[in-house]
Amino acid sequence: MGRVKLQLKKIEDKHDRQISFANRKKGLLKKAFELSTLCDVEIALIIFSPSGELLIFDGNRRAEDTIKHYIDLTHQQCGRHFVKSSSGIKSVSEAEYLERTLKEALRRVSLNKGWRCLNIQVLRKKED
Repeated sequence: MGRVKLQLKKIEDKHDRQISFANRKKGLLKKAFELSTLCDVEIALIIFSPSGELLIFDGNRRAEDTIKHYIDLTHQQCGRHFVKSSSGIKSVSEAEYLERTLKEALRRVSLNKGWRCLNIQVLRKKED
């Protein structure tokens, strides 16, 4: 006989919710530990219990070090995205500068186009 399919919704009874949290927390921590050990990965779990208690699991490194590593990595990836680009853009600030330059050039082209259309209309009126 298989397990009963659990309907995924908030458990209304506070006591049942606390028991479910405690059991699932154990399973989550076990899986995090297994993943950290077997695959040699950095893991940091930050959990707030229903009662507001803070629980932190850190695998091979301190959670603070793992979080700092993640933040540093996300900043580096912003720059790395441009290095992979074939356009030669190597930084976010360079891309922003080029974007402003292109917008200004597009604005000037639009204004010039408007004047040309206006001049054509004036010439047509003169022909009539």
